[in-house]
Amino acid sequence: MLIIYISHGDWLFGFCRNIGSCSAYEAELRGIVDGLTLVSQRGCRRVLVDSDNLSAINDTNRYNAVVRNCSIIRSITDICRRAWEIHFCHVPREANKATDFMFRQFQ
Repeated sequence: MLIIYISHGDWLFGFCRNIGSCSAYEAELRGIVDGLTLVSQRGCRRVLVDSDNLSAINDTNRYNAVVRNCSIIRSITDICRRAWEIHFCHVPREANKATDFMFRQFQ
């Protein structure tokens, strides 16, 4: 599940989809790829990615050789090379009330 806001905090769009069986880590990374692709298509050039998955945020921020072996991380790295500003930030689930609310609606 992903929720996209514009710079002053208004909700822009959100989505969720079935990606089959995978870890929470992989699901988070796939959501990041999909979200970055969507905001790129909408012309956004400054993006803040908040996630409650600390491992996913750490790996997207590191871009080291070991992590780059993961195809999803390579996709995120490729997307980040475009002409825009992207920041990845860890936000505990308890602090991310909008995503937590949406998550509960789809359970």
